[in-house]
Amino acid sequence: MRPLRLGACLGVTALATGLLLVLKSGAEAGLAVQFLLGKLAYSTSDGAAVYVLAALVACVWRLHGTQYAGPVRGYALMALGSALVLGHALNLWLTLRYLSAMHIPLGNHVYHWTDSSYSFTGLFHSHLGKTGFAIVSAAIGWQPAGYDTGGVFLPWVPPWAAWLLAASFVAGWVSLLAALPGMARRNSGPHVLVFAMAGALALRGMVDGGPLASGLPPLFVALAWVCRPVWMSGRAFLACAMGVTGSYLALWVTLVQGLPALGDFLIPLLLMVWLVLAGQPRPWRRWMMPLRVLLVSLLAGLVALDGSENLLPLVSPLPPGCHAVRVLADPFGKVAPGDDVDTTCAGKTAFAVYREMGEDPRKPRHTLLTPSPVPGSHALNTGLLIIDTRRDNVSPLPSAAWPQIALAPLTGAGGWLSVSARGNANWPAVQTAEQPNALSRNNYNVYLWEMARLLQRGGLSEFVLMPRTQGNQAEP
Repeated sequence: MRPLRLGACLGVTALATGLLLVLKSGAEAGLAVQFLLGKLAYSTSDGAAVYVLAALVACVWRLHGTQYAGPVRGYALMALGSALVLGHALNLWLTLRYLSAMHIPLGNHVYHWTDSSYSFTGLFHSHLGKTGFAIVSAAIGWQPAGYDTGGVFLPWVPPWAAWLLAASFVAGWVSLLAALPGMARRNSGPHVLVFAMAGALALRGMVDGGPLASGLPPLFVALAWVCRPVWMSGRAFLACAMGVTGSYLALWVTLVQGLPALGDFLIPLLLMVWLVLAGQPRPWRRWMMPLRVLLVSLLAGLVALDGSENLLPLVSPLPPGCHAVRVLADPFGKVAPGDDVDTTCAGKTAFAVYREMGEDPRKPRHTLLTPSPVPGSHALNTGLLIIDTRRDNVSPLPSAAWPQIALAPLTGAGGWLSVSARGNANWPAVQTAEQPNALSRNNYNVYLWEMARLLQRGGLSEFVLMPRTQGNQAEP
């Protein structure tokens, strides 16, 4: 691959800046940018989209005018591999340590609250690694508003582990940028793109997701492919790669009793395979053309299918009869019928309604949308682990969203309680009977937040919720 010219670097930077402005503009187009870039970073957060754009610009400028390979490439690759192994090993160890301390079954995920802050974690998508970012933010006195930094987990993570995670992330990025010129000297453009993309996203995974997140195994395999030693044949590598991905899928199916989110797993896999084939020597290209066309078709189909569930419900006009319910409660949880805000939303997009309500369209906390009657359950059972309280007796009071809520002891380990709640029968179902899309997941998120608010008003200051839903069936 030849060094990039100044014009190319400026063009990519301008494109990334434009996408960033669209992303932060508050327009519906920004939601599409967030969705597409999130498919690479196995995330729905705009923070992941910003990371992808920043990584692209950094790598492009590193390749500007570089003419050398030199011995630094080998040392940089060893340093990058060491940083990835150390960072992901720390993430996995912290996750297993946390799950063990809380008596959480391996296949389950939980929501950890401290006052009004919360974070999500589980074996197959861990936020324990975010403590590397949280501890640095705390040290410099900067807290990014609206982002989950994993700070609620800091009391459960040794400070040295959080600092070591942060150091591994920085060292990994320095190593990745140091290795890029040498990789560009020895490889084709598509393979350099595989190295930069897989390396950057694998580094992100050590702080958000962990080594068992659904998008990571394909990225690890792709990174290993472009960095493999010359003595390893393609067949031997293919056998190892199939063993790694097969073992991962077997672990997921065993613990979760189902397949991983196929979009998060297959989209990076198909993209990486397509780039690898595109970078093969010219004599092989014509033989691989049918396979490359098939890969592009599958990739486009997966993105379209994922978009129909996760993007279109938010940007399509809502049907007649739609109404939005704003969940309100006073400090004591005593909400009389009619105190909630109920407005019509027919003809508007869900994105516009959420914005009018001051909500994040991806993760609302107060607004329920009912575009049409959908069958489902209005009840939710969840495990509750009380960590800290502000008063001796915990007594969550009902609200308009949860007219009935009760606590009962569980027989399992770790002091878990059972929370049984029944939602308002006139409001949207807590869990829809159909395939959940963005709106039904948003409604579920609002109900979960309202449950957390009731528990906080009932006297809790720190607690863990483990909803008993699909993939979270086991008792603690």
